[in-house]
Amino acid sequence: MNEYEVFEKVASIKNITKVAELMGYTQSAVSHIIRKMEQKYGFPLFERSYSGVKLTANGEALLPYVRGMLNYYNQMQDCIAKINNVNVGSLIIGATSSISTEWLPSVLHIFLQKHPDFQIQLHNYNSSQVYAALQDLSIEVGFLSITPPPESSYITLRKDPLYVLLPKDHPLASLDAIPPELLRSEHFIALGSRHYIHQTFNDMDFTPNIIFTASTNGAVMAMVEQGLGISILPSLRLESNYRDIVIRPLSPGINRTLYLAFSTLAKTNPAVGEFLNDAMVWVYDKYDGDVEFRLGSLIPELTI
Repeated sequence: MNEYEVFEKVASIKNITKVAELMGYTQSAVSHIIRKMEQKYGFPLFERSYSGVKLTANGEALLPYVRGMLNYYNQMQDCIAKINNVNVGSLIIGATSSISTEWLPSVLHIFLQKHPDFQIQLHNYNSSQVYAALQDLSIEVGFLSITPPPESSYITLRKDPLYVLLPKDHPLASLDAIPPELLRSEHFIALGSRHYIHQTFNDMDFTPNIIFTASTNGAVMAMVEQGLGISILPSLRLESNYRDIVIRPLSPGINRTLYLAFSTLAKTNPAVGEFLNDAMVWVYDKYDGDVEFRLGSLIPELTI
């Protein structure tokens, strides 16, 4: 499995030096493994440049099969451990950055207290990437804010309301809640795909004027603090806010929905049901029961 693990890491990280550091190899050893694979298969797997490496079209075609094979191998190891009644195994999780930051450290702390020898792989993705990873079986469990793929099983966790972020001296800062129609003339600072801003005005004949797009919550909030514009973000992305800004709900309220999903492959992993249970209990306690647990399809046995 070693060469496939190297291939998958290089495909994901796109930097041979970083992969070597991560896996405890020399850079030349990783390059040698890739070259041997290319010689064995008869075609290049990566295009190399000064900025890093990226998959060729043939490499892209192989990637989902390699990820599936690695996951099946991990599942086999989990099965062997279960047969031998050994409390070890692995779990591969994909999650958006806000959930990775605000939820998963606490959930994983609870889970690993009971299973200290478990290996956890956590991949930070956006929701579309979590969706794709559930489909190609490169993750077992995924947290996302779009409806999971139909072949996966999932739980609806809770509604996550959207909020308007304003500079302190903004005229709308005096309002307790802000109707979207009052934002027509504003300059917006968007996060990533701009989804939250477009969701706010989805039912209005209006295209928001987005003047900046930033890749992190902190960058968006820093720009708002400096009066460069306003923004709209969900509450989960605001839990670690330390900026001197004004945050107001929309009126009427607009929400995104947070889901916990698992792929078909995860159904063979005995740890998945317990992890789902730990996650649901933690979310329930954190929000004092303000949750919306609904089962999207058959899930592992839960004890909540």
